Amino acid sequence: MRRKKYSLPRVAVRLVKEPPLYSEERIDTPEAEARLLADAFQDLDREVLCVVNLQADLRPINLNIVSVGELDSAPAHPREIMKTSILSNAASVMLVHSHPSGNVFPSEADVIMTDRMQKLYLELGIRFLDHIILGKGGQYFSFAEKDVLPKTELHYESDISSFRILSVAEQKESIWGQIRAAEQERGSSPAAAEKKEQHKKAAPER
Repeated sequence: MRRKKYSLPRVAVRLVKEPPLYSEERIDTPEAEARLLADAFQDLDREVLCVVNLQADLRPINLNIVSVGELDSAPAHPREIMKTSILSNAASVMLVHSHPSGNVFPSEADVIMTDRMQKLYLELGIRFLDHIILGKGGQYFSFAEKDVLPKTELHYESDISSFRILSVAEQKESIWGQIRAAEQERGSSPAAAEKKEQHKKAAPER
């Protein structure tokens, strides 16, 4: 009797080049990255999330548009964000996304995503340099520049008795606690600045 043969399909994953959106300018500051992408994002009416993959000398390897969302959101799963970073053999990355409203202050979802992606990239040995939110007229918010990017160090439990998976609510509170602590050290916060600006706009002129 002949034995039945089974097959396991083989696949290959490759990067496909598209027309470039960037120059050979060194991207070593938030201003350089904001300047690089501001023109491409300024006329978009929906949020766009992209990842910039960089070499060890901070020269860009490529840019991948991960998600084109709605007016106020651009959801993306970490596996989609990290895919091109791995395939590009990136030494470091920056996330960039747009706020068509012009308000560049990060939302709760923005903060959670930033914290999550920093930890996941750290697992891969890829430096997470910054997450920049682009607004209008050259306005931007840089997590690294505002010094609210958590200095994450991974810790692994080896004792099953002390191991516990945090609930979603506990993870959110932990992230916001880090942000609040950083804001208190600086003596100001993005939220407070936003409220102050709104109050100024609402106040009648004299």
